[in-house]
Amino acid sequence: MQIGELPVPHEGRFTVQWQDLNEQSVQIKLEIARGHAELISQYLANNLDNMIAPDDFLQSFLHMTEKEAKGIIAKAQKHQAENITKDEDEKENDEQVENTIVFNAEDDNE
Repeated sequence: MQIGELPVPHEGRFTVQWQDLNEQSVQIKLEIARGHAELISQYLANNLDNMIAPDDFLQSFLHMTEKEAKGIIAKAQKHQAENITKDEDEKENDEQVENTIVFNAEDDNE
């Protein structure tokens, strides 16, 4: 305004707004998430957990804090335990269905 490059506002006041330079765009966040998913996929596919402990992997390669890494590991362990219980329950239900089918077939032969 002082050098004539910008017009002087009609009311004598102006406001300048711009995006926070430290804030990441959605596109950048997606690219980072894709990279993390690829790292995790390679870590698991190549059995690198035999060489690098999961919490060390999360902290060193995904730049998580110790608290974040331990939280994710705890949730993963809980999820695995729930899936094992679920699988056992489904297997037991399948066996009950098979026993019922066999029992009904025996009744038909009498």
